[in-house]
Formats: sequence, structure tokens, C-alpha cells
Amino acid sequence: MLNVAIAGSGPAAIYAVEALNALAPGCRVDVFERLPSPFGLVRYGVAPDHQSTKAITRKFEEVTKREGVRYFGKITIGQDLHIADLSALYDAVIIATGAPVDRELEIPGGSIPGVIGAAAFVGWYNGHPDFSQMAPDLSAGAVAVVGLGNVALDVARVLAKTGHEMAASDIADYAASTIRAAPIRDIYIVGRRGPTDAKFTPAELREIGKLSGAAPLVDSRDLAEASIENTPVHKRTVIERNLNLMRAFSKEAARSKPIKIHFRFFSKPEQVLGSEIVTGLTIRRTKVTEDRLIDTEITETIPCGLIVSAIGYRSNTIPGLPFDLPSGRFRHENGRIAPGVFTVGWAGRGSSGTIASNKIDAENIAKRIVAEIEPLRPASRGDIEALMASRGLKWITYADWMRIDRRETETAVAPQPRSKLTSINEMINVLHE
Repeated sequence: MLNVAIAGSGPAAIYAVEALNALAPGCRVDVFERLPSPFGLVRYGVAPDHQSTKAITRKFEEVTKREGVRYFGKITIGQDLHIADLSALYDAVIIATGAPVDRELEIPGGSIPGVIGAAAFVGWYNGHPDFSQMAPDLSAGAVAVVGLGNVALDVARVLAKTGHEMAASDIADYAASTIRAAPIRDIYIVGRRGPTDAKFTPAELREIGKLSGAAPLVDSRDLAEASIENTPVHKRTVIERNLNLMRAFSKEAARSKPIKIHFRFFSKPEQVLGSEIVTGLTIRRTKVTEDRLIDTEITETIPCGLIVSAIGYRSNTIPGLPFDLPSGRFRHENGRIAPGVFTVGWAGRGSSGTIASNKIDAENIAKRIVAEIEPLRPASRGDIEALMASRGLKWITYADWMRIDRRETETAVAPQPRSKLTSINEMINVLHE
């Protein structure tokens, strides 16, 4: 009987559980998560106003409750338990820890307080325990978001929506009140390349055009030479839809709306201004020639008090496993890190793709494990609990998590779907009541 340990409980991990269940009926899978709460990216990365996307948790809950699956929350692999511990007790180990760390904005002034990575900022408004005490300064009235992907759009949209528009979201209560009180009037979405290179999905971009209190503004000159002629065929439909939306934005008539979302294409961040606080961002105008990015002599300063850098993520290292620092992910060959150790999702692929992209990853690794790994011995599921108990570790079971989950939903005020507990201590206290 196959006995597998999975580090992480986000989409890639749960899809791996599902795939193993299907391919190896009767297998036993233990899922380890460093936080009390499961489902990683869905709970803490998906925008709080995208409840339809978060609905996937209902499927994940069904998988996690299956016979043969156990959940160990508040256990950190590489700290509480080591890879050698898991390799000794399981037939296979899957690393599905995602890519939760922001890549740094490596320009002068990039470390000034007020420059925040998107993982941290999104974690803050999503109630992630690591970032709930962050308290970003939104008092300046202008925010620059560096990046041309969906995360940049998420940040801009959440900052620009009215309290009424966010009422049915699960944004952290403290973040909702902070954003409502902020005098934000200008949000700049800044990227080095042009509209055809943006990684927006049309659905996300369309939402920006439907905000009741914010007007998206695009300079028509940035669109004048935009063409899909030299783009791969499979990308053309998405890019053309985006261009059509941005052309509409460039003709935006609702300029009387109180908040302006400025799309600054061909704008390379060059320097963060300020000393103890951010006062602005210097950008340099660029142009693209034969797919090469070329700097021009034109610079501009965007006055802002907060900069959110949405330029990508990297994984955390785990002692004993090979890690590629430049790419920010675990070294592997077709998902195999070491004998008996595999990886799925962003931990091995990098931070790209949608939640569903992890399903294919997980199915491929499950097939490989079932084909290559022979159970070494009858699975002895008590061993891991005995080991953790001997080290004085206390873990969260899935039944514990369901009690915490019920507290969040029962204390929510409609139409809010849940009122998140945003610290580990708050979650643990529910279990002690």
C-alpha cells in the first residue's frame, strides 16, 4: 500500500492527493502545512472579491476528507520535520510548497519602507498571518504597482473598489477599513514593455473597466503601433481582446470618477525616491525593437507613497533539497528532485499558470510515483505521529480546521462569506474554547 507525504496544502498538493487516490486506490496520504489553515494560494493569494474562484475549496474539502488522507497543520517541513524524517517513513515525498516569497525590486531605493512585494501586500489584505501586522501606509493618495500581470490588476482593483463593491468579499476586516479610509486618487500600473506583452487575462482587464468609482486610463499613443502580427497564433486571441479593452480605456469618458488607474506601458522603474518613506518612483521610457527592450533618454517621476512590486515570486528553500537560486525553485528532472522525492506546482514549475494548471502537474507526478515507487513496507501511519509527539510538536487536524472554518463563517456579516481569523493565535484560541 503506497504511503505518501506531501509538503504544502495548496492547489498542487490537493490535486496530487486526488490523483494518487484515483491511480492507487487505498493509498495513504499525509498532508503537512505550516499554517493551521489549508489551501494556500486559494485562501491567501486569490483576490478576496473573486469568490467564484475561491469556490474550488469545496472540491478541495471533499478530497481532504477522504479516507486515507490526513492533514497536519502548523507543521513546517525543513524545520519541525526534515526531509530525512519523511523519507524514512514514507514511500514517496512530494514538495508542493508553492512560491510564496516576493522577488525583490532591485533598483536604487528598492528597500525603502513603503516598497512592498505583491505576495506580502496581497497576503495583508487577504488576512495571511505572516502579513496581518504589516500596516502599509496608504495616506499619500497615490500608489504605483509594478508589473503587467493579473496580480497587478488584482492589487489595483482591490484598492479602487468601493466598500459596497467589496462587501461580498472575504477581505480581512482591518484591510477593508484601512482601504476605505485611504485618500487614494491615483493608481499607476507600471511595466517595462507594451500592451501586447502584458500578461493580463481579458476577464481580469474587463473588471477594471467596470469599477463604479475608478476610471482606467491608457495613452492611445502606446496602442498606436500595437500589433499581433508577430505573436504566436495561440496567444493572438487573448492579446487582441486585451487590446480592444485598452482601446476602449484610451477613450474613457468617465474621467469624473474619483480614482484614476493609469496604465504606464513602456515604463521601466529606475529609482525609488525618499529615505525613510517612499515619495515617488522614477521611470524611464522604453521602446521595443525586434523584441529587444531599449532605454530612451526620457524619464518621469510618479509621485506616490506606496509601491507594490508584482514582478514574480520564488519558493522557500528546504534543507537537504537542491535549489536553483536564479529561478527560485527546486532543481528537478521532470518533477523528480531526488530518489523518492518529487515536486509539483510552483515549487518546481515557477510562479506561472492558473490554479487549474497545477492539476496536470499533479496528475503527471502521481503517475510517475505509482509507476516507479514500490511500497517499501506496510505503511505504519502511527510512526509520524509518534515522531512529532517525541519532539513536542502540536499539530492541527482537519477536524480542528473545520472548527476554525465554522467560526469564520458564523461570525461573518452578510453578504461577507467569512470573517477571517488573521493570526495563528486567534485560530488556536478557537480550539481552546
